[in-house]
Amino acid sequence: PMKTRHIHLQVKIRHDPNDLESDIALKLRVANGTHTAVAHAMALLSLVNTEALCTSSSASEVILNYLDSLYKTQILPAAINDGISAHETNATWDDWRKRLRHPHFGLSTFFITQNGAAKCGIRLGPTIKSLVNDSVCGTATDHPLSVSMAFAVAAILRFLTPVFPAKRSEFERIDDDDAKQRGVFV
Repeated sequence: PMKTRHIHLQVKIRHDPNDLESDIALKLRVANGTHTAVAHAMALLSLVNTEALCTSSSASEVILNYLDSLYKTQILPAAINDGISAHETNATWDDWRKRLRHPHFGLSTFFITQNGAAKCGIRLGPTIKSLVNDSVCGTATDHPLSVSMAFAVAAILRFLTPVFPAKRSEFERIDDDDAKQRGVFV
């Protein structure tokens, strides 16, 4: 005889359109925002799949500490600034962090980093805007963006910057065939 395993899914039924907007904002800011931030950093470290976060390696722990910092110092305060409850935001992060550590959840960092600049604007932009606006209004610290957010944006920008061999002069023009071979289009 086969054993039957019961799976309990939690489903929320939303009746208020504002609740749905909040859910979408949480998905973009918490899940997609941290995934975008981590994928670019991982790709720069030559980690090709997010399942590297499932190990107990020192690299995995450093990356997860970075994500925890990004969430706690940037995403959570910005979500609260924008009227999203801390409880819902924390629940979303707790669920998402478990998924990031699940051995069968891994995605290609190459896939995630596609259109990185646009994803940065959509996924991290609302958090940055909220924190800066809060600072301008005088209700936050003078330095609203933390090192973790600066690192996330820097990694995305660095990932988008072509790397040239050391032998090239800064001012030397790249010939088109060489650029096409390396995937650099000028």
